[in-house]
Amino acid sequence: MLYLIKSVIGTVILIIIAVLGYFYTPKSMSAFGYKTPMSMKNEQTWLYANGLAKKLFVAIVIVFIAVEVLFYLFFFKDDYFAAYGRSFTILTILSLLFIPAVEIML
Repeated sequence: MLYLIKSVIGTVILIIIAVLGYFYTPKSMSAFGYKTPMSMKNEQTWLYANGLAKKLFVAIVIVFIAVEVLFYLFFFKDDYFAAYGRSFTILTILSLLFIPAVEIML
């Protein structure tokens, strides 16, 4: 049960980061944001890349939460560690696919 509480806390922190990133993205090139050579070509590409990145990140977090809940409820009822580990693996894969997706869209 303690592991379940820790995974819920981790998920809530991830939600908070996603919401803060979505609503408090800088309006111009600054110290943080989606920064790649392609996105920093000019102000317009930076704004587009950051707008797309924040939407994709929120979508990834939603998918992560949905998969985590499905794993807890249906596949790994007694093994919270396996459920969170598998859902975290999916989060990692989606996060790694995130950068090429934004770069292709640019």
